[in-house]
Amino acid sequence: GDSGTINQGVGPVTSGGTKTVSPTTTTTYTLTTTRSNPSGSATATATVTVNTPSVSISPSSANATYNIASYNTVQFTATVSGATNTNISGWYVDDIPGGNSSVGTITSSGLYTAGTSTGTTHTIKAVASANGASNTASVYVYATPTGSLSATTTVSYGGSTTITATFANGSA
Repeated sequence: GDSGTINQGVGPVTSGGTKTVSPTTTTTYTLTTTRSNPSGSATATATVTVNTPSVSISPSSANATYNIASYNTVQFTATVSGATNTNISGWYVDDIPGGNSSVGTITSSGLYTAGTSTGTTHTIKAVASANGASNTASVYVYATPTGSLSATTTVSYGGSTTITATFANGSA
């Protein structure tokens, strides 16, 4: 009778039979067939090309301001391509899983909240569940603007005083 075997651990196969394979890298499979009477053999190959998963992050760069409610968060979105599992297994800020109060925090859905480390750029990273592929984006965190005015609190009618404006991390 006729018989066939596929290498790469797939095993025996009958003529017209099918086998399911799930390679994680591009793999060439070789079918070796044999016939006992009259004796003979043949081989054939098939290559299964596996796409390499990749991650993209949007936006690729952003700004945030520490401690200003409407400006201290940035929503990042990660997209996994080339894989059946398109989940993100982790978000990082400056290589810290989930970040911290200094560099800022990021949720499992990619919502970044600015931390106390201001005047610098922080790196946001998303990692794919499929194969650990990752990509990065950046966020620059501005310090909270501050300002104050000082003056003599009481003046005579018709008198004047000097008002001194002091501010930082912004402009007047």
